[in-house]
Amino acid sequence: MHPGNPFLSTYKKSPLTLDRLLEGRPIAAQNSSLLNLPVEILSEIVKYIETDKSSLASLALVNSDCRQLARSCQFRDVLIDFSPRSSYILGVLIREATERMRTKDRLTRRPALGACVRYMTTNLTHYWKERKAMRPKISEGEASTDRAAFQQWMELSGNVSTRIDHVYDPSLLLVITTLPHLEILDWDKVADINPYFLDSLGASTVKHLKFEGNLDSDNMAMQLEDGASWPLLSLDIHVKWDFGYRWERETVDASPFWNGLFQACCSTLRILKCTHIQIHRREDKAISFNAHFPHLQFLFIQYDMPISQPSLISLLQSPRLSTLVINIGDSITVNAMDQVGYLRSLETLVWNGVNLPATLSLRSLEHNSQLKKFGILWSQSPSLLERIVPALTSCYNLKTLSLIWDEKIISSVTLMSLSRLSSLEELHISAGHQTGWRHNWFVDHNAIRNILAPLRKLKIFLISRDSYQINKQLPNAEENSYYDYRVPSGDDYIEFMEQQQSADDGQVIDSLHDVWEKLHLRRMTQQAEKYAAVFLELQWIYIGQLVFTFRQCPDGQQVTVSSSAERKPDFPIYETLFGVWSK
Repeated sequence: MHPGNPFLSTYKKSPLTLDRLLEGRPIAAQNSSLLNLPVEILSEIVKYIETDKSSLASLALVNSDCRQLARSCQFRDVLIDFSPRSSYILGVLIREATERMRTKDRLTRRPALGACVRYMTTNLTHYWKERKAMRPKISEGEASTDRAAFQQWMELSGNVSTRIDHVYDPSLLLVITTLPHLEILDWDKVADINPYFLDSLGASTVKHLKFEGNLDSDNMAMQLEDGASWPLLSLDIHVKWDFGYRWERETVDASPFWNGLFQACCSTLRILKCTHIQIHRREDKAISFNAHFPHLQFLFIQYDMPISQPSLISLLQSPRLSTLVINIGDSITVNAMDQVGYLRSLETLVWNGVNLPATLSLRSLEHNSQLKKFGILWSQSPSLLERIVPALTSCYNLKTLSLIWDEKIISSVTLMSLSRLSSLEELHISAGHQTGWRHNWFVDHNAIRNILAPLRKLKIFLISRDSYQINKQLPNAEENSYYDYRVPSGDDYIEFMEQQQSADDGQVIDSLHDVWEKLHLRRMTQQAEKYAAVFLELQWIYIGQLVFTFRQCPDGQQVTVSSSAERKPDFPIYETLFGVWSK
């Protein structure tokens, strides 16, 4: 895991200390024992009430300093989604930004709300919700009326969209340049990458940036003053060409944009996730840049981003690179990986490629036997995985592994190979369909337990997309629809209800789906207990879309506990194991 990665859901967002909130101002209540405590102690005290709205409201009424402390909890993480509430907050921030720009010391007259903001997310969630709600309903026999209403709705939606692009976004960028403590910006909507956008980001205090943008020029580049740099620590960037601009040209070159961007921030960057989508059947020039990344630790190159081999090699040779997620499915990447060979600091390697060839070069595994974690994000053919698993035996310190088979079974031969990776502590396996409601891997838990029993150090075990036999009494029920139908058999239902009556625990079962969920939880609990009996170091397991932990009782008995009775079909497996986030 990467506890310092701000893009992970586990990242702790804490409020600012009082001295930073006041921006150099003296404490108003000089005789206050509370406010004169060391800021570190005061911050620890505030943590006890930071989620208690009633306590924060009372604190805010004491004086202006306490009001700032309360606001530091309420407004440390601000969402601008163009709802009435966020529009009001944006209005306050715009007024403060205007006031800051008029003063020499860039301060507001009173302690500012903007001084409390450390994290900001902007998206169009409210806009799309309102747009959908206002869409006229189609009624029979009134086509002309419907057409007029639909046209009016389209015009209104267009006007709002134009207002967002030409009023809200420029105002928001102005605010971003003046927020004194803004650290994380998640621009979760498509931006037009233009000089004003880039200059505004470069002039901000943002250290961790995530955004998606359209590029409509080969010559777009970030321009900084001589000797200046952009001290970013984390960058998650998703770029695509403006469709109209790209379609009119045979070839385009994004190198000026990427070169300017990387030269501005490469000296400080620690986390980089980048994507540049190519339009189907249009070939871009390979992206080249002249930048070196002395502090880069995490590199995630998505999809088919067309990076030239020399530039890719310069990224791979970053001396502190410890986590690499890379599309190994193209020849440039394979050649670059083979050429750099041993990567001294590399501990985590994740391949991000679809339908990798069975003959894929495994030299990157052979060269880096120091790996602690290895995984592949997409399902792969058994013939490739049957080559990979034996190759991993040379990784003497491998702790974490994630593999997905693109067939409906995992063969006993492959499981036997897995059982020889005796250093494993965290394992994820899956097979069959990986998206949608169809689950066609009918898992044999007995075989998995028996064959993988030699993995004595296993602490975390994740089994995803696993399926089980459905109630065959259902009409037209598909065998792959275990989680979709969720209806127990008649015998199971009768037995369950009899047990409920004898238990008389006061629980009310409302539907057949509720009964199915209870039965499923019971069966998975039994399976989890059997796994714990085989893998004595097991701390938790993900099975049947449920998470189970194991607790040792004072009498030595081990108890299996479900972390939640609610299934988690979208459990963040790769974030949990590798610190790799998908969105």
